[in-house]
Amino acid sequence: IPNGAAFSQSQLLVAFNKGVTPAQQDSLLASHNLAVVKRYDFIDAMLVRKTTEGKSIPQLVNDLSALPQIRYAEPNYIKQVDRTSNDPRFSEQWGYNNTGQTGGTPDADIDLTEAWDTFTGSSTTVIAILDTGVDYNHPDLRANMWINPGEIADDGIDNDGNGYIDDIYGIDPGAGDSNPMDEDGHGTHVAGTTSAVGNNGIGVTGVNWNAKIMALKGADASGGLPNSATIEAMNYMVMMKTQYGVNIVVSNHSYGGGGASQAERDAIAASTGAGIVFVAAAGNSGTDNDVNADYPSGYDLPGIISVAATDHNDLLAGFSQFGLTTVDVGAPGVAILSTTLGGGYGLLQGTSMASPHVAGVVGLLAGAVPGAS
Repeated sequence: IPNGAAFSQSQLLVAFNKGVTPAQQDSLLASHNLAVVKRYDFIDAMLVRKTTEGKSIPQLVNDLSALPQIRYAEPNYIKQVDRTSNDPRFSEQWGYNNTGQTGGTPDADIDLTEAWDTFTGSSTTVIAILDTGVDYNHPDLRANMWINPGEIADDGIDNDGNGYIDDIYGIDPGAGDSNPMDEDGHGTHVAGTTSAVGNNGIGVTGVNWNAKIMALKGADASGGLPNSATIEAMNYMVMMKTQYGVNIVVSNHSYGGGGASQAERDAIAASTGAGIVFVAAAGNSGTDNDVNADYPSGYDLPGIISVAATDHNDLLAGFSQFGLTTVDVGAPGVAILSTTLGGGYGLLQGTSMASPHVAGVVGLLAGAVPGAS
């Protein structure tokens, strides 16, 4: 377990080797004063909890890892969000079209207006935002929220049989319910960059004018994002794409921290294997990810795009992590204007703000060329 890594003091993630029966699994867990909380069948793993104070999580990880029945046992790491058109405020969005309006270098941007001359986005594409939730009532986001066609709002019934009741806009695994309303603001800011409604005469615009936003709230009451919650959110994405035909083309992950997790790695592999590009913030510590890996951006898996932050002069932001082999691309991440809670707008900076530029571009490309891999 890396020094300083945050993890749950009562839960861990466990996977058994093939051939260990459910009864044997339950017996082995009980012998270590553990009980199953939730099973993640898509990666053949489970979340378990301590039933007594007993041993610490590191001790349990060591004890279980030594058993021949166990494929892996690991802490439930808790990540943190990486903080640090005719729309009237479009001119302030220098990352899209830099005219020097913030004192930076003209054309140090992503050439988005040139792209819009060809294509502005498709309402048939869905971008999953796995974060602190999304303010789905924001006037600049509301029309672009993904709405589950198989659910009837607020009837207390799992209409589509996917295991979640009233999952209209997405789910909240952090709280164990289906209401992904943002109470922090981070996820709402991220969502605005990917898909705030374009050309609607208010506020800002997203990279996509009308791509849909699936809200997945991984944050718990403390504001951290436990691996158990983000893994469940990825399970939901995979299920909704592969079993319910939702055209999720990319997911954005503006968070990081903790150590390497086999369960998280398996979940990402399942997600990218289902055709969902995984875009992740590189981190805000100003360090080299080739030397000190950052997760989830640093797993050596196809389908992950790790994003550093650049400023209005096209230079690497001072806070941004980097890495010749582990970080793939830079995108605007300093003084980024986007949507905030309660219908507002505000500036934030961080690789969290850079990552959704890239996720938005992936969504734009997927909408323009639906058959592309």
